[in-house]
Amino acid sequence: MPLPQAACKQAANGFHQTIWGGLRSISPTSRRGGTRPSVNSTLGYGFILVGLVCAVFAAMVGLITGFLRRESALPWVQRGIYGFAISMVLSNLTMVNALLQHDFSVKYVAQVGSRATPTIFTIVSLWSALEGSILFWGAIMGAYLFAFTFVYRKEHGRYMQLTL
Repeated sequence: MPLPQAACKQAANGFHQTIWGGLRSISPTSRRGGTRPSVNSTLGYGFILVGLVCAVFAAMVGLITGFLRRESALPWVQRGIYGFAISMVLSNLTMVNALLQHDFSVKYVAQVGSRATPTIFTIVSLWSALEGSILFWGAIMGAYLFAFTFVYRKEHGRYMQLTL
């Protein structure tokens, strides 16, 4: 059996890989013979997908209704922004939880985590590598958009839709 096929077969037999914002989670096989992803990986992946859906929804509705001058859709754009912000913060909290639990089934935790590291440095390791830094900046952008949307929620409807 050629080497690439052997590597694929070995990966398929013993490990389950789930992508979580560019991060891979590897979990051992379950007792029933199937594979199961870790809870932190599944939650983080879900929050990232919800954030993506909310961001695309808000952008599309905002642009279309902004150009058509329909200010009645502004609350939907704002809800999309709120959904994006909340999902990004929850995704970051999930990653911090995985770091604090030393859930080495999440590849990012396996790369940057250590049981010997003090708690404060374990939390800070969220933004110590590229993937975690991108995740953290997504939460910062979500928090900024949430604050901007909340402060200016009743002003300049058409322009707010195009801005958000």
